[in-house]
Amino acid sequence: MAINAHCACGATYSVKRELAGKKVKCPACGESFKVSVPQESAPQESAPSIRVTCQCGYATVVKAKFAGKRAKCPSCNELITIPTDSADESSPVPQGVGETKEKAGFDGGSSNEEGSIEHRPLDVKELVTTSFEILKRHVFLIYGAFIILGLLQNWIVNFASYLEGQNLMPVAELIRIAAFLYFAPGFFLLFLNIARGTSPHLKDLFAGYRFMLKLMLLLPVLCILLVLGTLALIVPGVMILVASYPWLLFTVVDKNPPGLRALWITKDITHGRLFECFCVWVAFYAVAAAGLLLCGIGLIVTGPVSFIMLALWYCQLSGQTDQNKSKGLELIE
Repeated sequence: MAINAHCACGATYSVKRELAGKKVKCPACGESFKVSVPQESAPQESAPSIRVTCQCGYATVVKAKFAGKRAKCPSCNELITIPTDSADESSPVPQGVGETKEKAGFDGGSSNEEGSIEHRPLDVKELVTTSFEILKRHVFLIYGAFIILGLLQNWIVNFASYLEGQNLMPVAELIRIAAFLYFAPGFFLLFLNIARGTSPHLKDLFAGYRFMLKLMLLLPVLCILLVLGTLALIVPGVMILVASYPWLLFTVVDKNPPGLRALWITKDITHGRLFECFCVWVAFYAVAAAGLLLCGIGLIVTGPVSFIMLALWYCQLSGQTDQNKSKGLELIE
């Protein structure tokens, strides 16, 4: 039976009960923390239960009183009929229909015998499907953010062009750099909150001022690493890019670590998963390119989906649980 383990950095993991009271290493921040011992509740008489399994693979256990009723699957949104057969007595009965034994979606990970955190392998199909579902739930917020950011960017570009016409090239470049340092982290913060379902808001776009100085320090160091990797061989340079960007930006807005520590955290969470990160990059560009097939109109959909994919993959890399699919069966009748 699994229990929840919470790191001080904010990451949450599902680990084996045997690890209660032991120290484990957090893959998100690299620090060790002690798994809290859950309080044992008084034994209660278990109520009759029924196991429900949807054709999409989603499974849960509900109380027997719901037998014969229809409910909506939270994974595929199809209607299913709750059977009349009772579940195995060893199956735990949830407190209500909305609580489940097995949840679909992106979980933080599980633990192995040594006490370290194991992550779920990459599933590109699930990544794309979940991204589309999230886009439908936050369609107004996402497109509102793109419209606001597009208008601001257009104004900044026009103003910088005006300054160039006045022979103020250095000032124009400084304005472009400052705009990137301000809006890029806000953009990534918004999509991170959307991906993990933690109260995203348009004001996230304007929260980049907290990370501007940190990015001014990190991005030149990242560029130096890329140059060195490229000078050695092309492949190391590409690997550094895959391992560091955009996961570095997500790490900065998520953890806000001091100094250059974001580089080490990014290195830790991508360790051993560079090929999967590369596959996510390929999927990112493939989804974006698919929007170009309709004369660019499809980018209206595939553009936001591709950024949600990156945010979801960062959540999986850092062991964070996606709250967008945490609901259980929705009773219809």
